[in-house]
Amino acid sequence: MIVSHNSMGGHRAISFVGDLLMGLNPPSFGRAIKSIEIYCHIDAPDAQANAHDFLVNRYFERVTTMPFGKFQRKAKRFDLSLHSSLRPKQELIGYDPRPATEKDVPLVRTIYREIASSLEILRGKIKKSDDFDGTAFFSYIKNQVSKLDDSSVSAILEQLHELRATEQKRVAGYQPVEKQVTQKTVSGTKTKLMICKMPSWKTPKNLAKTLQDGDGMWEDQRWSPIKLTAMSGTEYEGREISVAWQIEFSPSDDVFESANARIEALNFEPDGYGWGEYLHKEIRKTNRPLAKRLHLTDCETDTCVIWVESEDDCRVLLETTWKLVFHE
Repeated sequence: MIVSHNSMGGHRAISFVGDLLMGLNPPSFGRAIKSIEIYCHIDAPDAQANAHDFLVNRYFERVTTMPFGKFQRKAKRFDLSLHSSLRPKQELIGYDPRPATEKDVPLVRTIYREIASSLEILRGKIKKSDDFDGTAFFSYIKNQVSKLDDSSVSAILEQLHELRATEQKRVAGYQPVEKQVTQKTVSGTKTKLMICKMPSWKTPKNLAKTLQDGDGMWEDQRWSPIKLTAMSGTEYEGREISVAWQIEFSPSDDVFESANARIEALNFEPDGYGWGEYLHKEIRKTNRPLAKRLHLTDCETDTCVIWVESEDDCRVLLETTWKLVFHE
């Protein structure tokens, strides 16, 4: 994920550097971390010219704390934010649908070295009780950097194109449900295609066994671009939570464009924090008790994360979020 002071999105080459660094078939280092999310902050060309802008000030305050990492234990994910040394260029933060080219490879080399260096902060996040072989992981990353440094431009470009093709197949596999609705009008009938029909709520019949078989985690991808997750073995303020139910999404995804414009018109920032505030306010209008039970502290600029402590609460939260995002 590429982040600037006023936008989030992807880059035709940089977006795949994390996967490039890990390799196509990385070994397992334990069950404590299933994924690493990387947020590469790159200064926008106009940032310095707008030094008094609120978003610019917040951005530069944030990058001074980087590299910054957060170990989301219950989600088995490590979030890494880093401030890249790449010079500000619009082409680095603007959308470009074309595949990577040879001129992107020097950028890629800079980023994977920065990621490898920034990942060192994970050492201080791992506990002895975590099922994660940090020694093997960091040795692997070091070897991967050396291997990539020795790789030719064409070899790296080939891997980038392969990663791009894999991602395109993955996205194509999670297209929202479509339905056709026929409406009667004075002049006759017309058919309207409605995108993103809300899925029905459906959880495993034996959730306890599913969680046990899934290393304490169950995910439902049917709600994409919103990720629904149930997790066992978590604690909150000293209390054991039998099952934590969580929704998570990235407002930078293209599908949120219209919804982002709507909440921005209501004076909410269209980022993870702003969406958390917006959803809390909307739910509070109709369900004050639920609004008080929402846990919003895991929200980040790049990601909106809200979790609750019961299935019933999560169903209301998720269905409300879906309707607000897709304006159903």
